[in-house]
Amino acid sequence: MTFYHSKRRINSVTKAAVMTITAYASVSNALTPRNINTNNNRRISTPALRVSTTIPVPPPTTRENANPLLVPPIPPPQQQEEQIIDPPKLGTVAKMLPQETWDIHTPTSLFYFAVDFLAVASTMTFLHTVVTSDNYHSFPLWLQAASVFPLQILTGFSMWCLWCIGHDAGHGTVSKNNKWINRIVGEISHSVGCLTPFVPWALSHRKHHLNHNHLERDYSHQWFIREERESLHPAIKASYLTRNVQLPILYLVYLLAGVPDGGHVFFYGRMWEGHSLKEKVDGGISSLVSLVTAFLFWDAVG
Repeated sequence: MTFYHSKRRINSVTKAAVMTITAYASVSNALTPRNINTNNNRRISTPALRVSTTIPVPPPTTRENANPLLVPPIPPPQQQEEQIIDPPKLGTVAKMLPQETWDIHTPTSLFYFAVDFLAVASTMTFLHTVVTSDNYHSFPLWLQAASVFPLQILTGFSMWCLWCIGHDAGHGTVSKNNKWINRIVGEISHSVGCLTPFVPWALSHRKHHLNHNHLERDYSHQWFIREERESLHPAIKASYLTRNVQLPILYLVYLLAGVPDGGHVFFYGRMWEGHSLKEKVDGGISSLVSLVTAFLFWDAVG
């Protein structure tokens, strides 16, 4: 009995295995394409089930094919209004600078003042020695001009260096605590070295900084808008076009004629409006120093 049931169980398992293998072979034949070669060398294609492995990708969503229920409409670009930003205050800029920016070292300032003054004195002396020599006067005119031109450039550069020292003195930065050091350095640098009265120049320069680049209130400069150049007075347009050839006379126009804001030797014009007699007398001292220096220089050089 036991043997009968065991044999029956083996026959059932064997039958199930055969059926499983047969089913697997049928599925494989259906999914795999195959070609059958006959004895007549004819190729017969057997229909097979083809399965695609490519995943379809939907087209990108654009404004044309977008679903209005799912995609909100794109708003039109808004025009940005031009914003005018005020420049920062002077105190704000001052806080942004490192602390050593405000350090004033008077010995260093006086050292450069001495160097620049000696440079002006030596180059002027050398230039005067050349133009008064016999060799210079024996040269033709073109050779005289060519021989002194480099010395004139060197002398002018030295005077410009000395001018910068006087400029710092006008701002009170040669000495922080002693205004008389600033005054003496300024008088020697400007009134003597450059024949520019120091106190009147410092006054106009201070007002220039208070109204820097202002079309009407700026001192020492005549500004105009480029788009309005054609509407200027003919004399102003002619002066502007010939400004480079006016350099030999612009010094006198600026100091004596007082164009555009007032005289630096004779005190008139808007630069001196509201200033006391004491301030004018103080400015007159600088003007007197410049005039005396010019007279002595002319008498010595000829």
